[in-house]
Amino acid sequence: MSGISLQVLSGRTSLLLSALVGMVFFFSVNYPEPYNYVFSLLFFGGTLLITYVLFRYVLEKVIRDHLTTIYDTIHQLKRSPANPNKKVRADEAINEVQEEVLDWYLDNKKEIDRLTVLEEYRREFIGNVSHELKTPVFNIQGYLLTLLEGGLEDDAINRKYLERAEKSVEKLIKLLTELDMIIRLDTEGIQLNVQTIDIVDIVKEVTDSLDLKAEKRKIEFKIKRRNMEPLRVKADEDKLSQVLTNLFLNALKYGKENGRIEISFHDMKDKVLVEVKDDGIGMKKEELNRIFDRFYRTDAARGHDSKGFGLGLSIVKHIIEAHNETIHVNSIEGEGSTFSFTLKKAKSRRNE
Repeated sequence: MSGISLQVLSGRTSLLLSALVGMVFFFSVNYPEPYNYVFSLLFFGGTLLITYVLFRYVLEKVIRDHLTTIYDTIHQLKRSPANPNKKVRADEAINEVQEEVLDWYLDNKKEIDRLTVLEEYRREFIGNVSHELKTPVFNIQGYLLTLLEGGLEDDAINRKYLERAEKSVEKLIKLLTELDMIIRLDTEGIQLNVQTIDIVDIVKEVTDSLDLKAEKRKIEFKIKRRNMEPLRVKADEDKLSQVLTNLFLNALKYGKENGRIEISFHDMKDKVLVEVKDDGIGMKKEELNRIFDRFYRTDAARGHDSKGFGLGLSIVKHIIEAHNETIHVNSIEGEGSTFSFTLKKAKSRRNE
């Protein structure tokens, strides 16, 4: 324990009080020399002994009664009831209370820090949701008001404004669908239907479904696999298709026109590493740590003609982690990005 002990405190207090009493006795009582000194010393010693014992008893009682109560209370707060019959010395009580208070402070500081981070995240999340909802809702309101104020009778604009309103509704539905998925992922987790599937076949199916979008931006999908041989992994087929779709859409969105998206596979003993590489705008190094955060969009993406909400990559990360696997990103600004994730390799048919 830092500071002075109970014995030192009692001794110093007794010594000070005895010295004062002894001085008063020496100067106020006139005894013949040298009896004056003898009686003063005796009186000083007696006072010192009495006050020391008295102070020690009183202090120990106060500390035992009060600090032991604090000690028990701390244990109760920590859901670890103290022994009510335990005899606690005053010095031990001070030391234990100090240690318990310090432990309690550190535990609660961690909890407070965690709650502070969660509160900050909650505010940011609500702010992002509000911002993303605002745009399509205001657009729909503007189109409907224009139609109600006479545009409905004008054949030149009524269909155009209804189509625009429909696109805003679709955007709103997409946002709400992704939000619903994020909330369910947090509360219920992901229920996987893990099977043995051919990931090369799944990649081919997803790229075929995105051919029109790729042709629109003149971007080529390149699957780097010799003879397109099967590569079997253990995964949920639907969820894996969703992961690949989001990664390919992200690459199409930020890849450069007349560019290429490469999908490659690497054998890692009991795992397969899948890489999706584009040659687009890339990202700054400091943005890589947040790319999987909800609603996060890079500086380049915010300046880009992007219609996403920044939820796709967050969903991808959730799904990959539900498979007990990992996903990473490497990127160079102006040169492109590479997303890579692992999957557990399935046994070959010979071993099954």
